[in-house]
Amino acid sequence: VVIDREAAARYGLTPGDLAARIRATDAKSAAGLMRGSETDLTVEVSGELDSLTRIRELPITVGAGGQTLRIQDLGRVEKASITPANELALIDGRPGVSVAARMASTERTDLWATSMHERMDEFRTQLPPLVSLEVIFDQSRYVVRRLGDLQDNFLMGIGLVVLVIFITMGWRSAIVVGLALPLSTLMVFAGLRFMEIPIHQMSVTGLIIALGLLIDNAIIMVDEISSRLQRGMERGKAVRESVRFLAVPLAGSSFTTILAFMPMILLPGPAGEFVGTIAISVVLALISSLFLSLTVLPPLVALLSGTDGIRQGWPSTGVHMGALGTLYRKTIGGFIRRPVLALLFAIALPIAGFSLSG
Repeated sequence: VVIDREAAARYGLTPGDLAARIRATDAKSAAGLMRGSETDLTVEVSGELDSLTRIRELPITVGAGGQTLRIQDLGRVEKASITPANELALIDGRPGVSVAARMASTERTDLWATSMHERMDEFRTQLPPLVSLEVIFDQSRYVVRRLGDLQDNFLMGIGLVVLVIFITMGWRSAIVVGLALPLSTLMVFAGLRFMEIPIHQMSVTGLIIALGLLIDNAIIMVDEISSRLQRGMERGKAVRESVRFLAVPLAGSSFTTILAFMPMILLPGPAGEFVGTIAISVVLALISSLFLSLTVLPPLVALLSGTDGIRQGWPSTGVHMGALGTLYRKTIGGFIRRPVLALLFAIALPIAGFSLSG
């Protein structure tokens, strides 16, 4: 509505007054609510401004005598774009229309993206020659790349774990510890499924973080059982005593790490909703690792040891670095005999790190 300022001024009206009266006449909001026993019905007033003619014929009361004018008496009504525009989409410098499509949380990204691209290809064939359809941003590619990174990290982690454990502890221990990664990951997937948490970017990030934490409990348990078997202890007794000996220390170390991630889980608001899944994935991984280390892995170590325990030889027991192992044992023994010195040494390292952080 382009107001004739001189005509409006003769009746003491301003463009703001006319705009407010037009807005009040446009019946888009509900006039009331009719409540029933089963349903509530919204009551609306007819006469919304749905055409140029209706706007032109809109009555405006002016003056003390109640004189009535129409909008067309005070200006002209035309259909045009808002200038300046409230929003403007520019694609390669040309005006366009941007449409955002969000996938439902129950869908799978790669399958949904493939289906969407097929529909877009079909829609392109129906467009006029001067109109094109372009994809500006496709987040599914980023998600698929993150899932690929998880797969690469997972396979690389298993390979490095098996290699290092094979060199240091032997092939039997390498097999058992290597199984901890896929088994724990599958348990994490089951936990996420039970908690109705999808495998998205945050949960994938949590899994990548947890990969380095999954094998700690397994290595400790396998090493303890292997050491007892090498000393000639019967397999069942070695498993029982190792589990009884390590249950509390492994549980304590796992739960202290879990407590470190609890603030992320308990973080309120959108920030907690965003990053909380990372911590949930890590916590599920730690619980799975602890469970497997105390139940599934110990019998596997005993079964793979054979009838006479783990045989000697580096393929079975790993490479023993004599001088380095002797130095390590003497160092640990010295710290155990002097606990105050061990405590001061442990405190000195983080203090040195904090002092150098500037």
